[in-house]
Amino acid sequence: MGAFRGTEPQRSTQRLQHLVRRPRGTALFQSHVVVDAEAHQLTSASVLIAVGALLLTTLSSAGSWLDLAVPLLPFGAGVGLAFGVMDNAAVSTVPIQKAGTAAGIFNTMRITGESVAVAGAAALLTTITAAGISGDTAVAGQAIQGHVAAVHREALAAGFTHAFHVLGLVLAVLSAAGAVLTYLGLGVTRRVDHPVE
Repeated sequence: MGAFRGTEPQRSTQRLQHLVRRPRGTALFQSHVVVDAEAHQLTSASVLIAVGALLLTTLSSAGSWLDLAVPLLPFGAGVGLAFGVMDNAAVSTVPIQKAGTAAGIFNTMRITGESVAVAGAAALLTTITAAGISGDTAVAGQAIQGHVAAVHREALAAGFTHAFHVLGLVLAVLSAAGAVLTYLGLGVTRRVDHPVE
C-alpha cells in the first residue's frame, strides 16, 4: 500500500498496473479460509433443538414442571439463536430501503411455518394418542386440548406420553439432519480471495 501515492483514482490505477505487470505464474490473489460464524450459529441452533427434542423423550406422565423445563431450555435457546441469525440474514442481504419488506416477508414465512408445524404436531399427537386408546380420535382430540374425562385419564396419559416421545424423536431426527445439512450446505468454511498488494 505504501508504494502507491497520489489520489485514490491514481492509487487504484497504480495497483491495476502493478497487477498487470506481475510476472507470469504469480498469484494475483491470496486465498485464505474464513469461518462463517452464521453457519456455525445455525448449526449450533439445530443441535440445541435436537438435544432438547431428545430430552423430551425422557418425560413421563408423572413428571413435574421442572422435568419439562430441562428439555425446553436447550430447545428454546436453539430456536432463539436460529431466529436471530435468520432475521439478520433476511434484512442484511437487501438494500436498506427494502429492509422492512425483507423483515416482513421473513416474519410472514416464519409464522406460516410455525402455524403449519403446530397443526402437524397436534395431528401427529392426536393420531398416535388415539392409536394407544383403541383408535378413539374424539377422546384423543379432547385430550390434546386438555379436556380429559376421569374414566380415560390413565389410558390417555400413557398414550399421550408415548405420542410425545415419538414426536420428540421425529423432531430430534429432523433437527439433527438440519444441523448436518446446514453445516455442509452453507459451507461452514469458505474461501475468500484478497488481491495481493
